[in-house]
Amino acid sequence: DYLKKGDELVMIGPFGEFYLRESDRDILLIGTGSGLAPMLSILYQLEEEHIKRNTRLFFGGRTTRDLYYIEAIKELEEKMPHFTFVPTLSRTTEEENWQGEKGRVTGLIEKFVPEGAHTDAYLCGSPAMVESCIDSLKKKGIPDEKIFCDKFE
Repeated sequence: DYLKKGDELVMIGPFGEFYLRESDRDILLIGTGSGLAPMLSILYQLEEEHIKRNTRLFFGGRTTRDLYYIEAIKELEEKMPHFTFVPTLSRTTEEENWQGEKGRVTGLIEKFVPEGAHTDAYLCGSPAMVESCIDSLKKKGIPDEKIFCDKFE
């Protein structure tokens, strides 16, 4: 109703602050739910730009139904030898026969992130999850200025 063929349209892009920072540090991506979307963007950027930084993706869900884009992520893991994917489920059932990690993503921090890790951390998900992860990362010695967040509020 408003535009006609040939009309000029001016668009302005997103103004978010959640993007991959230039660094020589390792990368830790932590997401739950739809927080996977920005993590995938960062992974695709790493692949496209041939960035060879060691990268881990911790992705949490309640049950296997909460895991999505798994094939795409595993494909990236095969293409990118410096990338590791670690999904975890907090409410898996015996019927699911889940063989992977169990518990919340904060448990993965405890298990896989060494004390004083040379890491930039990117967190995306619910405010409670993000705050829990920030606390766990700080306990591991990751400084505030190396933790980047997108809380879904």
